[in-house]
Amino acid sequence: MTSRPLIGVSCANGAAQDWDDRWTLPQARVNSNYADALYLAGACPALLPTPGLDPAFFAEGATAPPPEGGEETKPFRRPAGGWPPKGYLVGKGRVPPGTTGGGVDGTGPYMPLARECLAGGLGGLLLSGGGDVGADPRDKPMLPKVMADQDKARDRWEAALFFAALERGLPVLGVCRGLQLMNVALGGTLWEDIDTMVEGAVGHRQSSPRTRPGHLVKLVSGSLVARLSGELEIAVNSGHHQAVRRLGEGLEATGASADGLVEAAELPGYAFVLGVQWHPEGLARSDPKALALFLGLAEAARAAFAAGGGGRCPAVGEAEGE
Repeated sequence: MTSRPLIGVSCANGAAQDWDDRWTLPQARVNSNYADALYLAGACPALLPTPGLDPAFFAEGATAPPPEGGEETKPFRRPAGGWPPKGYLVGKGRVPPGTTGGGVDGTGPYMPLARECLAGGLGGLLLSGGGDVGADPRDKPMLPKVMADQDKARDRWEAALFFAALERGLPVLGVCRGLQLMNVALGGTLWEDIDTMVEGAVGHRQSSPRTRPGHLVKLVSGSLVARLSGELEIAVNSGHHQAVRRLGEGLEATGASADGLVEAAELPGYAFVLGVQWHPEGLARSDPKALALFLGLAEAARAAFAAGGGGRCPAVGEAEGE
């Protein structure tokens, strides 16, 4: 039987409460469409939540990540009116005033665990979508209403996973925030808010459901994303307000929207390191070009396993005693 390669999937950090608010527990959250897309592609998702939001997690000589501007990252308590309309966790990290980006500080404490996780049977990495990367709105007085859902602990963990995957030569797919995180981790920068900073931008936050396309993207001939998609112009869904501004070290833009914004980027020299700005997981059931990205990730993960660099789920019938 065909084996399903294990693909690590990054998660958003959140909080859950019981119905009468007696307690609050941290949660790892991921859109189930990512899992469904991986299952459809013949892979098996394995969640990789951010470890140690409590600095005490880093014990016995390990150095905890730097404090978040004097305050720890904390889950929201649910107000009387219900959940906040956006996000469940707000990071308190600060960067120098200016465009978001230029690297992710404080990844060091996460690197040993990230390396162990990716050496323990994972064949690939999927960096999922979510809130904004990087900046604190207090550093940008004109942007407090548009910067949201920041979580520096997640930034650091995902950057460590990304670097660990590059060290092992494992395939990586970044989706929306995942592309932005890859770019910032490699020293690139972001437009913090497309609508207020990019003149003539197309609608990158579509009002229609993400199961429908919102705009077109042109792909670079010969690129990984073009080979997987099988076309040089594809219709994609879109739900973001940040975007790649200056590319990180080594990244090459391989897809762009009509307004010139980067929609796909790759790392040449690696078999499969790709970030896309759209949400192919939302189209995977209906659009073969979207599913093809996950099929490519799964196939690259199988190749990594065959080369001794990753893992897989047992095939049907391989469980002990069968």
